[in-house]
Amino acid sequence: MEIARVLVIQSKSVYLRCLAHWPSEGIILWLHRVMEFLAIKESHARVLLMHHRWNVERVFDALERKGMESLFAESGVPFVEDEVVGYINQSPMQSEGDIFLCTICCEEVGAVEVTRMDCGHYFCNSCWTKHFITRIGNGDARKIRCMAIHCNSICDYKTVCLLVSARDPLVSARFDSLIMESYIDDNDQACWCPSNPPCGHAIRVGLLSDPYCEVECVCGTQFCFNCLSKAHSPCTCHIWDMWVKRCEVEGQNFGWIEVKANVEVEQQSIGWIAANAKVCPGCGNAVVKSGGCNNMTCRCGQTFCWLCGGPTDKSIGLAGHSCNRFTKAKQKSVVELKGTTSKDFFRYMHYYERYRSHNESLGMEALLQQRLQNKKCHLYLSLFAQPTDGLNRDEDWVLPGVQKLLLSRRVLTYTYPFAFYMFGDELAGNNLQNKDIRENLFEVQQQQLECCVEKLAMELERDFDQVAPGEVADMRLRVISLSRTLDNCCRNMYECIEEELLPYLGQTAFIAQYKTSGPDKATEISCVERF
Repeated sequence: MEIARVLVIQSKSVYLRCLAHWPSEGIILWLHRVMEFLAIKESHARVLLMHHRWNVERVFDALERKGMESLFAESGVPFVEDEVVGYINQSPMQSEGDIFLCTICCEEVGAVEVTRMDCGHYFCNSCWTKHFITRIGNGDARKIRCMAIHCNSICDYKTVCLLVSARDPLVSARFDSLIMESYIDDNDQACWCPSNPPCGHAIRVGLLSDPYCEVECVCGTQFCFNCLSKAHSPCTCHIWDMWVKRCEVEGQNFGWIEVKANVEVEQQSIGWIAANAKVCPGCGNAVVKSGGCNNMTCRCGQTFCWLCGGPTDKSIGLAGHSCNRFTKAKQKSVVELKGTTSKDFFRYMHYYERYRSHNESLGMEALLQQRLQNKKCHLYLSLFAQPTDGLNRDEDWVLPGVQKLLLSRRVLTYTYPFAFYMFGDELAGNNLQNKDIRENLFEVQQQQLECCVEKLAMELERDFDQVAPGEVADMRLRVISLSRTLDNCCRNMYECIEEELLPYLGQTAFIAQYKTSGPDKATEISCVERF
């Protein structure tokens, strides 16, 4: 049976550890700390850690509050004041010729066929093995208790492995897998990668790591470690959960808008154009979006904003364009639709349309990244770039620019769900003061971020095969400059949210910290021997 792999995330870096042999150095360190402090053997230390969700500090805190006897009793570890129990031999006999009666099967067996647990109870190996296999088969392998009546002691891990592997190696492998899963499922600092279909990896963060961090598994899935949803900062976990539920409700209420399967082809085409095209404000023709940039250029030469349909200045793009703001005038201009779920439906649609549009752009720009990687045109562009800005001439600047575009677009996308709840009336416990001032400050940051994102998108969506060698150096400077500007815009957005807005949502509102390179990525490191 293949055993899952674990991604070990320290406070600054991410690592991949293969658990074909486990545990990691961290688990061994925890075991030795508990063993040395309580003067107990390894199997008892493991039981204590499993009971306290693999948290050493919880073990020591429970010891201080409850005392050793209560700590051991709750965890299922046998307690004897002279500590003899921790080092008792497995066999209870005085000599190999002794005969013992197993009180489970009522059979007399020789001493070598009897095993005694640390609690002092002993039964024949056959009964022990059947008991272990049954519990493992039921998926209850984490805490296999002694068979004796009224005994809550947990059976020794190594004894279980020894007896079960002699009978059925496959069951023994399943036992190993379940124990490993307990380390992940019961550990506040570990979780399974939520990819669908499952990739078989798990994540463990260091003790000093941010519990709200966002990580990237080796399978490519980026997710929030706290709520296991896809990476959603600068939204808090609570706001993101509310947004997802709201979108599901609105989607069900307006399912009648979708084109039915039995309509004519012409009606389907009209419906597709209405859903996927925008009207040029210059000539009135329908324009379809083929890239991620939202500053559109029609065949007639007119530039306009894809989000709101308003004309823009060809020379400055979306600079000064502020359709990210929701105003009462916009609400009055929208035709009332059937089935609204609340009075702020039009406000919801304003934020949802921009969230959806940027999300679609994110998908298109991810495809752009794949095309650039496959065509290797970034190497061609690097060849003709001149070191006029002090950087290495051969440094790849195209793909880092696309990566910065993807990260910034993702941040921009999730600012709209955040703004919808932060400046609305649906979020319980929202005590925002000076709302208009803070909302205006947020929207200014959002507008600057959006403008820079679209500028970088315009640069990177050009047909690089048509770029003349003499233009590469200037293009390179623009991409690098915009990437740096975007990094500052994202950082300013996070600071605005963390310092000006989150404090009004209570002490439990947190977001992942902004990182220039995005969520931490995993790399593989060597394994350690199994204990």
